[in-house]
Amino acid sequence: MYLFSFTKFAGQDRVFQANFPVGQSGDLLKTSDDILLNLGEEIAFAETYTQFYPEQSVNVLIPAFFPQHFLSFLHRMVYWWYSSYKSVIRYFVSTEITDLLMREHKVKVKKKSDVTMVGEFPLSPAGQHLFIFPDNWTRYNTLSSDLLSSPEVLHLASTDTQLRKDLHWRAIKKGTVWPIVVTHSEVFQPYACLKKIVVFDPHKWYYHNQQDPRYALATVVRKMGEIYGAEVVFNAV
Repeated sequence: MYLFSFTKFAGQDRVFQANFPVGQSGDLLKTSDDILLNLGEEIAFAETYTQFYPEQSVNVLIPAFFPQHFLSFLHRMVYWWYSSYKSVIRYFVSTEITDLLMREHKVKVKKKSDVTMVGEFPLSPAGQHLFIFPDNWTRYNTLSSDLLSSPEVLHLASTDTQLRKDLHWRAIKKGTVWPIVVTHSEVFQPYACLKKIVVFDPHKWYYHNQQDPRYALATVVRKMGEIYGAEVVFNAV
């Protein structure tokens, strides 16, 4: 199996092989001085990761820390955009992993949202719906004031504090939030039951990320639809 180390800098791209199978793919593992993500038996560009993790006691810290859909999405992002796990994983989870783990107990369980529509799109109570905007200006000028201020709609943006991002990461994974409204950089969340993705103003240049990994959001969203089995809608405002 392959491991990604959150705390060790050694190894190609912080990814190691391991000849001591522990846990399942997606599990978060712990040694006496390291926290690791079990990437599974098959990864992108496996031929580049030949360094073995040193033999020591390894325990499962959190089972299914990365749900399987989420882990598949991570592998696809590395492979499709010819990038590295170190570059891509920061979009999927905070690399300050100890802070994220400390904040788990602060996540509050919410009831399912009573909101029934986001713009012209009806919401189903059967799963999470993701609404993606190119920027805050488009979001504020598209959604009603009731939706923008509703405590039942989760709004995410790159300008959020890391504390807010960590708490919402946990809430999305637990399935305690349903309508999720994001700007383009915050689409990489551990969705519990994603059913629909709506992209507003899909042709805006903001949707083309210029940093490694350089990706086009439309392509990423279509791949998310395949992985999660979610409906994808491109909507011009």
